[in-house]
Amino acid sequence: TMTTASTGGAWIGNANTVATVAAGTGFVAGLSAGTVNISYRVNATCYVYKTLTVNGVPSTTISGPNSVCAGGQVTLTHPTAGGTWAVSNTRATINTAGVVTGVTAGAFVVTYHTAAGCFNTMPATVNALPAAIGGAASTVCAGSAITLTNTTPGGQWSSADASIASVPSAPGLVTGVAAGITNISYTVISTGCAATRTVTVYAVPGAITGTTQICGTGSTTLSATPGGGTWTRSSTTVNINSTTGVVTGVGAGTSTISYTLAGNCRSTTVVTVVALPAAITGTLTICEGVVATLTSTTANQTWSSNN
Repeated sequence: TMTTASTGGAWIGNANTVATVAAGTGFVAGLSAGTVNISYRVNATCYVYKTLTVNGVPSTTISGPNSVCAGGQVTLTHPTAGGTWAVSNTRATINTAGVVTGVTAGAFVVTYHTAAGCFNTMPATVNALPAAIGGAASTVCAGSAITLTNTTPGGQWSSADASIASVPSAPGLVTGVAAGITNISYTVISTGCAATRTVTVYAVPGAITGTTQICGTGSTTLSATPGGGTWTRSSTTVNINSTTGVVTGVGAGTSTISYTLAGNCRSTTVVTVVALPAAITGTLTICEGVVATLTSTTANQTWSSNN
């Protein structure tokens, strides 16, 4: 709007293809790029004027994604250098490099102002993140599975590294593949916004080796790889050294022996303790050629001689 202290005149523009001016108010509307003389005339010979420049609207537009997830970032660009960025509300922020950060879900407008004072706009949206991933566990043994859940509809599951843990697109059954750490994501298909949980996969020890039958109070040494695990028993028919894997019989019966590594991943085997037969009775000294009978009250045993 043009102004003057004089009264009784009218506003006139000399090139109305560039701009028009309202005779009574001095309000100027730009029509096309160029210059125009805007004058205020009291009569044909008494007037003042001012040259006004109308800058052209940028022929290019803002480039880049028009949506961003809450907490996420996208980068916008404009081919006209030297301008400034702005957003219309607090649902998002934008820095001098055109990086937009989503704050809360909803609509906003991005504006790029050129140095000449013209601007381009782009409507944009901040999309909400899905609900947090549910499920009690974030660890799993290789070869085992845990179930993760999400209450937001319309999403699918994925693993950042399927060689560590795999997950089908539904319903969130995560299977450990090999020891390591990976991110499991639930992504809403319509927005691309995701919730993520870090899952750790622990290695399962190798099979337990060693003799699994003990006579009476005898002992056996079990082993498994890798080292550093803990040995435990399921019953008091045996005692076991938690670090060496030495198993000692206590009473007749069976006990499940476990070798456990980090993440509670384990291998198991069953050790059987067999009771010693009853003592042998009978004549234990005989002459050559003489026959003697030995007995034991334990039935169904086999007699043998070591010489």
